[in-house]
Amino acid sequence: MKRLFTENVGWKLLALAVSFALWVVLGHDQETAASVSAQVRYKGLADGLEISSGIPETVTLELRGPSRRLQHDSLAAVSVFLDFSRVQGPGERTFDITAGNANLPLGVTFSRAIPAQVRLRFERLVAREIPIEARYTGALPPGYRLERTEFQPPNLRVSGPESHVALVGSVQTDPIDLTGIVGQRGGEVHVFVGDPQVQPQGPGRVNYKLIVQKTTSKEIKQ
Repeated sequence: MKRLFTENVGWKLLALAVSFALWVVLGHDQETAASVSAQVRYKGLADGLEISSGIPETVTLELRGPSRRLQHDSLAAVSVFLDFSRVQGPGERTFDITAGNANLPLGVTFSRAIPAQVRLRFERLVAREIPIEARYTGALPPGYRLERTEFQPPNLRVSGPESHVALVGSVQTDPIDLTGIVGQRGGEVHVFVGDPQVQPQGPGRVNYKLIVQKTTSKEIKQ
């Protein structure tokens, strides 16, 4: 029994001193409340699904704890994690924001979240080819007309939530300058999808070729 009290006595005294110091510091640290804007993160999204409703970037958490634990530096890394592993198909799902999905510092307790719930819409991830619509700036020289514009590839392949992709009728190029063109001219141009939920599959740019021809006398008379 004596050995139990005397063995490693130095380490035991050090642990006791540390415990006492923490008690002194934390025991006299007044409990306060604070609000923090916590970043929303998620995990477990199934392959083939997309979030079609806007997921909030942050939520407000109301917290309580010792004042030194509620300093800005201590709360800077607080996040809310949403687990989508149970979502296996399209539809709306509601997620509660509780202490269980917030990574809080030691000694800090969760009071409530604003909002307390998040409702999200999940849709199938689809892809399709979208026609490219050319936009122009400048003017051709007098006596010339634009015969046609060719794109390579001729369409842009995009992907995103099913309902969003269905609404995209075309994608537009940045303005292509026609100034001074006679004959043919080629180049590369960016295209703009317009819906932030719909993404180009690959680079968002295409090669183009302009075919400009001289206006015929018949066309001039018309």
